[in-house]
Amino acid sequence: MTDAIKQARSTFNVIDRLKARPLLTDKITVYTDETVGRELGGEEATVRRVAGIEMPGKPRRWGVLGEIAALGEKNAALQSAEQSEDVVAEIAANDARISELLDRAEELKKTLAASGLTFHLQALPPEIRDAAHVAARRHIGAPEDLEEEIPEDLQRAYDARVPNEIMSRVIVDILDAEGAPAQPLTADDMDQLPRIMPGSEFARLAAKIRDLLYNNTIAESVVDSADF
Repeated sequence: MTDAIKQARSTFNVIDRLKARPLLTDKITVYTDETVGRELGGEEATVRRVAGIEMPGKPRRWGVLGEIAALGEKNAALQSAEQSEDVVAEIAANDARISELLDRAEELKKTLAASGLTFHLQALPPEIRDAAHVAARRHIGAPEDLEEEIPEDLQRAYDARVPNEIMSRVIVDILDAEGAPAQPLTADDMDQLPRIMPGSEFARLAAKIRDLLYNNTIAESVVDSADF
């Protein structure tokens, strides 16, 4: 390439372009009515150990959906058996019960959905992450300079505070089932959240945040491919 061609091409600032890149976003809806959730129920796979090897176990079933799954499995077995009058009658009775349970399941799903809170999340640029660490240091009374070591007697408090500062910044919006916005969560609020939100739902929220912040987003196997 000649110098003339090089000069004719417009240039760009790499730093500015990288700063302007779009941030990752995600969202997750968590549900807060545990009573309805338990009644609605579900089905989960389990594992069992046989000679140190993990094998599929009997599914865990509970609530309305669990009963539907159990009755469906029972009917499948009955349909493969000899179709005596008693068997046909049992299948019909099970089908009738399944129909009732499906109606109840729809009612419960609507009630559970009404308890939903949708968390809108956004990945953090480095300066916001740094601000979270500075805020954590300030909260526990440690030096705010990120180059300075955390005093040993404050390390545990710092380690506990940093995730709350980060999560309060990752969560950019919370909407209820009607679309009404919640007040922004502070780091102090985040400290309470695991204790007042259903445990399984907080675990889902935390996992979604970890995935957004720390998991690879551009697969090396893709960009290293000769076809890319």
